[in-house]
Amino acid sequence: EIYKNSTLITTGTLTTGMIVKIYNSSANYVTDYYISVSGDTTGDGSADISDLVQLKLVVLGKMTLTGAYAQAGDLNGDGCVDIVDLVMMKRHVLHTQYITPR
Repeated sequence: EIYKNSTLITTGTLTTGMIVKIYNSSANYVTDYYISVSGDTTGDGSADISDLVQLKLVVLGKMTLTGAYAQAGDLNGDGCVDIVDLVMMKRHVLHTQYITPR
């Protein structure tokens, strides 16, 4: 099962922040996995200008990303959201370089 904000999702696009609930063969709950879509720091399912603005706020120290959202913003996979990730997102938005899923 996949949830967003406690609502069961049965169709549509996977977005950052969605939760996948895992059950065993006896239908007993096992664990949760949080979805992180590369570049999707806003949780809307796409990497676009809104995410670029959020990354800029993070780099300027005016906003903090946590959990799956921080993972989505860490485009180069070095464990932190920084200017390098901001430049990568800018290039993605301008269609000069594309983000590849990790």
